[in-house]
Amino acid sequence: MSQDSFDFRQFSIDQTGCAMRVGTDGVLIGAWAGESCATDASLRCLDVGSGTGLVVLMLAQRFPQARIEGVEIEPTAADCASSNAAASPFSERVNIHAGDFLAPSFLSTVPASGYDLIVSNPPYFRASLHAPDRQRTVARHEGDLTLEKLMEQAARFLGPNGLLALVTPYDRLGDLRMYAASSRLMPTRLTEVRTLPHKQPKRLLSEWRHADTAIDMPPLVSDTLIIHPAAGYYSSEYARLTGAFYTTSLRILATG
Repeated sequence: MSQDSFDFRQFSIDQTGCAMRVGTDGVLIGAWAGESCATDASLRCLDVGSGTGLVVLMLAQRFPQARIEGVEIEPTAADCASSNAAASPFSERVNIHAGDFLAPSFLSTVPASGYDLIVSNPPYFRASLHAPDRQRTVARHEGDLTLEKLMEQAARFLGPNGLLALVTPYDRLGDLRMYAASSRLMPTRLTEVRTLPHKQPKRLLSEWRHADTAIDMPPLVSDTLIIHPAAGYYSSEYARLTGAFYTTSLRILATG
């Protein structure tokens, strides 16, 4: 495996020239999003901010009957995602849009019944210094695609029972709840992610749906995912979630 290539069990990611490379956040949301969705359903899924195409291809692997779309505003990343999708065994079910999720023109691509699942690993840095190169700045920092606008637009494009799944810093939960309320979304699942048991939560995996479907919804699921129960080991929960994608077995430490 070269420095610019990352091999997964059923597909490979060529990262050449792409500002944001394969990382834990993308793997987590690609494996976690839509766990309640039937794997044999003909879903319509959208990944917002596709980067290398990692999440798109993970969804395609998990949902063999689904049509998966990605939208990416940065041209080099969009080309990268398109190339990776074309080289994958899922190429006939995957399409990457090079453009702006917030642009009026994107509306013409949205299915009439809306999406069953919208997923995003969005840019989330706000006050920190911008990265020195433009590509990485676009990928890492909130610009026009703020969390508020992302949730507002996603609410418009979700089908009646559709789900929006996000991976964000844990400290954005308050913002997410506020933006969701204004877009009439409510949480169905919240998973705090800790790298080690004694560490504070670093990331939040969250899932949202239209509030007007709440009468038929089960109670909110709130749980914790620990990636490393001890240095050098992975938890059985992390292995269960991601094991279908890695080419080598994870070193697991059982926690009882």
